[in-house]
Amino acid sequence: MKRRLLILCGSLWLLSGSGVKASDFVSAKEIIHPEPFDLAKAVGDAEVLLVADDHPQPEIKNFLGERLQFLRSLGFRSLAIEMLPAHCQADLDSWDAAAHRRIQRHLEEFWGDKGAGIPMSVLRLIEEAKRQGMTVVAMDSDDHSSADRRSVNPDWVESIERCRRSKDGSRMIVFGGASHFRGDSGTVLSLLKEHGVRVSVLEFSGLENAHSVALQWKIADALQQKISGVLRIARDNDEQGRHGLFMVSEATDWVINLEPHTEVALLANER
Repeated sequence: MKRRLLILCGSLWLLSGSGVKASDFVSAKEIIHPEPFDLAKAVGDAEVLLVADDHPQPEIKNFLGERLQFLRSLGFRSLAIEMLPAHCQADLDSWDAAAHRRIQRHLEEFWGDKGAGIPMSVLRLIEEAKRQGMTVVAMDSDDHSSADRRSVNPDWVESIERCRRSKDGSRMIVFGGASHFRGDSGTVLSLLKEHGVRVSVLEFSGLENAHSVALQWKIADALQQKISGVLRIARDNDEQGRHGLFMVSEATDWVINLEPHTEVALLANER
């Protein structure tokens, strides 16, 4: 069954002119079912686990950091991150006090605009990976001039494959912006699959005033049928940092609900 996973988080302005009626929402077929959180099940047999970040959200960095020990027990030995360019690799490898300070300064300079707590949340993630004995890979390019972030995807894949070869093919976590892990052509996900790599993707919801996640899943099918361009709009918004309308990729296997007032749960589509 083709996966179609969409999250609508509060953007009623889009629906108001779309011709979608409340009756359409009520009658929509439920294609998503909550399951107890089981990270091993979500990972499955993946050689590479893609963890999709929403850059202004520290909760996602914290979520991943808190589960690195368990992921290491599943055989994951490396963490590649978008937030550091290649020239930072020497500091990640040496990881002495001076290197730690340089990494922190870089994060504060280039990621501080995402939110006051973002640089430290990324730094804590790196620190935890080092504590777990993982190799941390600075995955981004040293070329910051490109306005098209999709153009870095082949470079990311090359970095991932190079690291996996050096680790004798051991399992690897890749942490980066959700737009790089979409299912369409040219993304990190599609390129890895073209190389024959088994991949799982984790995305997140509940971080943008999602007061009724259950209702969002009920209306998803109807929404896609009534608004044919909704996925394109969502992707455009995501790439430009506008998160009023946040949608999950068709290729996503699991969506983790991080809404503050609910228990963490996995939402999986019917297989």
